[in-house]
Order: sequence, then structure tokens, then C-alpha cells
Amino acid sequence: MIYDADCPNVVVVLSTFNGLDHLKNQIDSVLSQTYPGIRLLVRDDGSTDGTRDLLATYKDDMRVQCEFGENLGVVQSFYTAAQIAAADCDYLAFCDQDDVWYPHKIERAVTRLESYKNRREPIAYCSEYRFCDGELNPTCISRLNDGHLSFQRTLFENKTSGNTLVINKMLLNEYLASGCDDVTWHDWWIALIAYSIGSVIFDDYCCLDYRRTGNNVSPTGAGFLSLLKYRYEYFFGSGNLHMISSQLRKLERLYGMRMDPDKLKVLQLFNSGPRIRKAVFPSRLREKYSDELFLRLLFLIGCL
Repeated sequence: MIYDADCPNVVVVLSTFNGLDHLKNQIDSVLSQTYPGIRLLVRDDGSTDGTRDLLATYKDDMRVQCEFGENLGVVQSFYTAAQIAAADCDYLAFCDQDDVWYPHKIERAVTRLESYKNRREPIAYCSEYRFCDGELNPTCISRLNDGHLSFQRTLFENKTSGNTLVINKMLLNEYLASGCDDVTWHDWWIALIAYSIGSVIFDDYCCLDYRRTGNNVSPTGAGFLSLLKYRYEYFFGSGNLHMISSQLRKLERLYGMRMDPDKLKVLQLFNSGPRIRKAVFPSRLREKYSDELFLRLLFLIGCL
């Protein structure tokens, strides 16, 4: 692939799984970006619905590289795609299979990231998006920045949505070196690394239409009852309380010695501190009050 020599190389990684219905719209929106020289690397995670046939139609497009593998799940599939992409990029962007990107998404992200390049640290860029129904009729804006993003607000809630995430090479290398074991979600883990030893650039720019089809991995933006059911099943039905705890212990193990002491002190409290001290922690940890109360209850009963 030949890039514009005057621009940093950007590789967009997309993990697909039975995403035939809306995948062409998403791929075409990536290939229509105003930023020159984008390469799209798609790893199909064992689709059985015709997704692979659709991907085959892009075989003559030099901007698109397709990899076909067994079903690994979202976290490991994105990690594997990032491994493949790492040798040939300055910045890496993550992409979902149901969305439609706005034309200036990558150009705006790279412009912001380039303004931080002299800091020579792991950096993540994230932004807002527009929730839509299955037909791309808008419903609301994500408003991820309402909770004033911070290290402690990221420990128990993922507020850097992967479909907006663009990371620099230093953060990519940290992500790959850390492995994908004990990682709840790839975007959450990347944000934790960035907040621990680098920086997160938040942009209130709305960069894409986030299609809600009923088949998305998480129910972000869904109704109250759907979210309540999801939270109960997420925490108690799938072993995810253990995964969240394992993710934070991994963060301390890998990056504790490189963290600001105040951040490390907070992380150590939630990894090994007394239940009461966790439950009365003086700062907010979740965006919604109901989620905050639920989290404090989990601390009190010793589940986290």
C-alpha cells in the first residue's frame, strides 16, 4: 500500500462477525474519509452469514486487507487485527461493523493527535457519536464527556467508545505488549493504559452514526429496562465481576510502577483495600446515579 508521504500512516482495524446487513455502508464510509492514504484491515471472526463473501468483493481494492480466522471473540479478534496492522502504521483506529463514519473523522483525529506528538507518551483520541436506529434515524448524542473523564472514572466504567478511538504508536505498542488476557473490553483496556501512563484527548465532535440494530455487542443508548437487564446479566451472569477485578489487578501489575503515585494509591485501594473505604470513596466513579449506588453496594458486599 502506498501512502501520502506527507501524512502519518493510519490503519483502521475492523473485526467482523455476521455483520452482512450493514457492513458495506461502514466499509464505504471508511474508504470515503477525507484523510489521504488510509488502509483498512478487516479480520473476520468466523462469520457464517455471507460477511466473508462481501469482504471478498473488496479483494481488488489495494486499500483493504482482509484476514479470515476462527471465532475468537471481540477482545481477541481486535487484538489479533492490531498485531497484524502494527508494522505499518503511525496511528491505529478501531472500527465497528454497524456504524457509518462522517467524512472528516480520521482527519480530525490525526490533527489533534499530531498536536500532542512532542509529548512522546501513549495517547488515545476519542470523541462523541450520534445514536441512531437501524435505519440511521438519529435518536440522541452520546455525551461521553458529561462525567469529566479521568483515571478514576475509567476504573469501573468505559467512557472511551472504541468506534471513535484512534491511538498513537506508543499506545499501540503498550496495548500489544500487555496481551489480551484478563481484558474486559479492548477499548476499555486501552483507555486504562492511556490514563495510567499517558494521556487521553477527548473531542466533543460527533464523528459517526452509531447504529442500534439489536445485534450490537453492548446495549449503550438502549432503554432503561434493557440496560438494567444487561447490567444484571453482565455483572452476575457472565463472571464479569471477576473480569473487572482481574483487569484492575493486571493494570497495577503491569503499570503500577510507572503511574503517578496518586493514581496508584487509588488503584491499590480498589484492588486490595477495605470494603468500607471503597464504598465511601469521596469521588464519583460512574456517570449515572443508579449505577453509582449499584457499584457502592457491590463494594459493600465484597463483590468488587
